Amino acid sequence: MRDIDASFIKDNKWISVLTADRKIRLYDTRGTNRRPAKDIILPVTEKCLMTKMLVSPCENYYYVSNDIGEIFKCDSRADWKYVCKYKGITTSITDISASRKTLIASSLDSYIYLFNEEEGKISKKFYMNKPVHSLFAVYDDEK
Repeated sequence: MRDIDASFIKDNKWISVLTADRKIRLYDTRGTNRRPAKDIILPVTEKCLMTKMLVSPCENYYYVSNDIGEIFKCDSRADWKYVCKYKGITTSITDISASRKTLIASSLDSYIYLFNEEEGKISKKFYMNKPVHSLFAVYDDEK
């Protein structure tokens, strides 16, 4: 099993780890146990490898992507069912980020995609000369 992405959650008391085989493992940082406190199998496409994970600021939603261009929004409060599937990318996702109501994704086809976060549809895409492997979204609170 290969760990792909990780994030601190719940005031740094937990670590959330995405594995390549569709699992999210939750580790309690306060304990001495090395085993995950919870193992969740995501209800997403089975015949692919997961590539990235993004935890929403409210920590209720997890955005996970795979190597065939799918991005899923999963609700951690509702048995980890996915509530939205973002379509339109055909190659492996290299990174995902979010800003207000926009989800941003980059892929191996050298495009950066902007999605309407609620509808799951591409609103814009930008071609870069080379694949982008890291995204960081910043937005202005005054607008």
